[in-house]
Amino acid sequence: MEYRTNDEKKYYGSDYNKYLRKECRKNMTVINIDCAQLDWNKKILRIIESKHTTETIDRDSPQFKLLNLLAQVFNWANRIARQYKFQIYLVVGDYPYDEITVENLITSAFATFTGEDVKKFSELERSP
Repeated sequence: MEYRTNDEKKYYGSDYNKYLRKECRKNMTVINIDCAQLDWNKKILRIIESKHTTETIDRDSPQFKLLNLLAQVFNWANRIARQYKFQIYLVVGDYPYDEITVENLITSAFATFTGEDVKKFSELERSP
């Protein structure tokens, strides 16, 4: 028997996330980071939380609060780091990603990218 049902596979990003949620203390937030990118040449570390256009974004949720805390940490790191740049974004879109809306969680800037600009953003060549 598998540890996660099909419905749980949609909810929990991993078996470990389910274990943390079900078996460990409840006064901590556990989230699944959708994407972490590191461009060794550009020295950019980027974290992305991805949502489909049909999903709602609860800005009072523990997930969003933790993402905002990470944004504050990255903002601080950007002020003192000399070698790397730290970015964290909320990306809303659907495959095949002809259009995405991107929110920079550090600066609160928004941008909509279409066509080739989606690829440029995805390859760390563009940002809002």
